[in-house]
Amino acid sequence: MLEIIAKTGLFFSQSYVMASIIIVGFIRKEAIFGRTLFLLAFTLMYNVFLKSIWQAPLPPPLEGWAFPSGHMHCAVVFWGWLAYEFHKVWFYEIAIFILCLVGYGLLYHGFHYPVDILGAFAFGTLSIAIYALLQRLAYFKEKPYRLGFLLAFFGLTLLLLLPPEGRKPHMWWAYGTLIGFTLGWRFSFKPNLASLSNKQMILQLGFTVAGILLLVLITNQFKQFDISTNSFNFIKFLLISFWLAASKAIFCKFQKRGFRQPSVAQQALEK
Repeated sequence: MLEIIAKTGLFFSQSYVMASIIIVGFIRKEAIFGRTLFLLAFTLMYNVFLKSIWQAPLPPPLEGWAFPSGHMHCAVVFWGWLAYEFHKVWFYEIAIFILCLVGYGLLYHGFHYPVDILGAFAFGTLSIAIYALLQRLAYFKEKPYRLGFLLAFFGLTLLLLLPPEGRKPHMWWAYGTLIGFTLGWRFSFKPNLASLSNKQMILQLGFTVAGILLLVLITNQFKQFDISTNSFNFIKFLLISFWLAASKAIFCKFQKRGFRQPSVAQQALEK
């Protein structure tokens, strides 16, 4: 039973779970899940920089840096930020429950020490607090993709501050995601973009996922060229995230009917 609980906790800290939620959520609530993706991608880079400061070893026989825990850090900013965005008591309760499961799973399997979990929670909470202040500014609230440009600048700064050997592979796909999604959202952003019916959202999801799968197949062909793994990951996730951000606007362009303009209340909720 304890093993099942631990595995359930780890499940909610996996990047593919968070990415799937963002893909589905972005179709319905663009601003909320767009901001969430920005914070998550930046945290993947920021966490490595923090680890390079303390360079605390993982519990034996694991190798690498432990403090603060990357899985816990990402889980805190993802679930914590969604709870902040939706601002519902029940969502806060679910987020806290999930984070407790994640922390338990990491400790149960011996992946981290308690201090690593607590440190990740502290840094994640601080990130949410600062990010909340930023997104309230009119400059970012009016056009949320501008947050991506800001975090891309800070992300590049972190990459440059780290020595080459300290730049982990996942930092490159996180930075590619940050750049691609920012550019895709910038060029497709329309505050009054027509909202979708439930049927159209299902079609939109299929359209988006099909495009992602196609891009994965295409970019995998790059492996035959003389290109580094880091460059490959950067390009691959840049293209995929660009498509994710732009696919809704592209889908709407292809639709000739069936859309309705969102009400003022819906637009306010979206923001």
